[in-house]
Amino acid sequence: MNATQLDWAHVHGIVEIPSIPTSQLEKLDKGGALFKAFAIGKVAYLIAQLISRWPAGLPCSQLEINTLAFAISSGITYVLYWSKPQGVETTHVLKANPRAAEFVASTTT
Repeated sequence: MNATQLDWAHVHGIVEIPSIPTSQLEKLDKGGALFKAFAIGKVAYLIAQLISRWPAGLPCSQLEINTLAFAISSGITYVLYWSKPQGVETTHVLKANPRAAEFVASTTT
């Protein structure tokens, strides 16, 4: 089931939303802090490089400015999602409500 199907089934009383402990989600996290820190470090290096060119009167290309804008956006996204688990995919067996067959039968007729 995807999230929309699970929500529909929950609203109609067919299944209950499973309770997943935070510790289990943290174990399945695929977004490493080292990778995020490396990406933010690259953004900081790009910013420092462009800022150091300005007093020296060296030109900056439009491509570098656009790259900086995208890099800053990515950096902000990394900071906002730093503590959230990424790439967690897991399987849970959901038990249907015994009255679910009655509900499905009533909606199909």
